[in-house]
Amino acid sequence: MHRMLVLYNEPKDPAHFRKYYVETHLPLVSKMQAAKKASYSFDVKPLGGKATYFCVFEVDFESEAAMMSALSSKEGRAVAGMCRTTLPAASPWCIFRSSDSSALRIAL
Repeated sequence: MHRMLVLYNEPKDPAHFRKYYVETHLPLVSKMQAAKKASYSFDVKPLGGKATYFCVFEVDFESEAAMMSALSSKEGRAVAGMCRTTLPAASPWCIFRSSDSSALRIAL
């Protein structure tokens, strides 16, 4: 399994970001055929600390080939372009690989 993790920093206009992300970005992401599971959350905060990220998005793929196929698809290219232009608060994508989803470990 391959998991892609996208961390978004605080945008200049949080209300606009949320609206655009939910109404425009996520529907396009949902059209990427090879994605097995995706989830997101706003206002990400560590335990007992200040918010480090505004939004986190995770998507799982069966394999590296499936992930690369999804990213190179018409929808995948549109999503990537959107992250570079319309959603510039995005940090670089982090990609994790595992043969078992229970074996994924993320250390920040």
